[in-house]
Amino acid sequence: MAVLSKLPAELVSETLSYIPPQDLRHYRLVSRTFDAHIQGNPRLYSILHNVPVDYLTRLLDLSREVEISVTMESKDENDYDVLCFVLASYMSRIRSLTLSFDRTKWSSAGLDNVVPITDLLSTSAPVLRRLRVDTGLVYINFPQQLLDGHAPRLERLHLVGLELSGAQPALARVQYYTGQAAWMDTDGNMHALAHIQNRAQYFPALLTIGLDEFSTAASIFGTNNRCPSSLNAMELVYEPEFTDQSETGQTAFTALQDAGCTLLKRLAVYNPPQELVPLILQSCEKVDAVLLEKEESITFTTILDTGILAHIEVLVIGRQIEYEHEYRFFEELTTAPDIKIKQLALAVEDNGAVLPTWPSRHRMPFTELQELHLTGPRGTAISHWQLYDMLRRVVDLSANRWRPVLVLHGIDILESTIKMLTTSVFHAVMVLPLPLLMSERRFSVQ
Repeated sequence: MAVLSKLPAELVSETLSYIPPQDLRHYRLVSRTFDAHIQGNPRLYSILHNVPVDYLTRLLDLSREVEISVTMESKDENDYDVLCFVLASYMSRIRSLTLSFDRTKWSSAGLDNVVPITDLLSTSAPVLRRLRVDTGLVYINFPQQLLDGHAPRLERLHLVGLELSGAQPALARVQYYTGQAAWMDTDGNMHALAHIQNRAQYFPALLTIGLDEFSTAASIFGTNNRCPSSLNAMELVYEPEFTDQSETGQTAFTALQDAGCTLLKRLAVYNPPQELVPLILQSCEKVDAVLLEKEESITFTTILDTGILAHIEVLVIGRQIEYEHEYRFFEELTTAPDIKIKQLALAVEDNGAVLPTWPSRHRMPFTELQELHLTGPRGTAISHWQLYDMLRRVVDLSANRWRPVLVLHGIDILESTIKMLTTSVFHAVMVLPLPLLMSERRFSVQ
């Protein structure tokens, strides 16, 4: 053990940082050097993730005065009171708190007991930057001041099972909010949460919002429920178990438009009502990027400007584009003047075909395409005639100003085919081993 005592302090700290804080005590006897660091380095305890509740206070004490990040997922009803009390005692130093409860096996008394969680969330949090809370309940009315009205650094908030009431000074600087938009009572009726219906009042600095569990867009959006002027991105998830099937694309679109949602820089809608997608697309004055990938889902970004569909630079088309209204969008795209698409990504079928049902009258002409990305399941083979078939039916490069680069993701291709393509159509062909992740969060062609 003499060797360990000669290790640089930085190396010892770095080594110990890979050990979960709750397990560090088992390494105290390794050497005096380890013991000194374990007992005296508070940064080893600055990130706590699902530590035993009965050991939580000890670990928080060892963190001394440094800011801490805590993640706790509680299923044991017996830990509930203690956990909330301990966290409340250290809220002055918590910079990030993620707290969730699974109450599926709790007694009726435990389900009715909201005092510990409401007491915790009523505690001042001067350094808190990120708060995620899932109460494990359908609904808790929270009339108090969230975080005692004092959370000057709070920027990210996620709430499930909690409705805020009245003015909330702690939300003044929140820029990112996600969570449920409404709650369902025992009769199956949905009730929009006050802080969602009045989001401009509750979140004056909001930049991004993500909402699920709502019945209709009209129940949370409209002329009287407008988005904050600062908002530039939103994600909406229609969930069948909560959605009112009477909502149409037109009623949803009207509510979103009245609330100012069609002027956002980024809007993602999952499982939208029929015809909502084309209505939104037709309303956009400028579209920067469009992603069509998941069934009945769309993600696109818009910026307020003159012109329609004339400045798209990134277009991503997945394997499930089989809907007539999406083809109508592409038909309009192909007839728009001065198309600026620079990067195009297309999904490839297991047999190597590229958008086999694409109607030939919708072939897309390009003038400034720089990169064409094709992605499919790893090991998918594509032949030269399948690539030329794509060019015949889907992509028209005859007027393109230069030969673009073809990038294949997870696709196998013969060297002879590459030589043919680089001779006649593409400037270069790149073959990458892994498929492209075609989603709005992960896809990138930069």
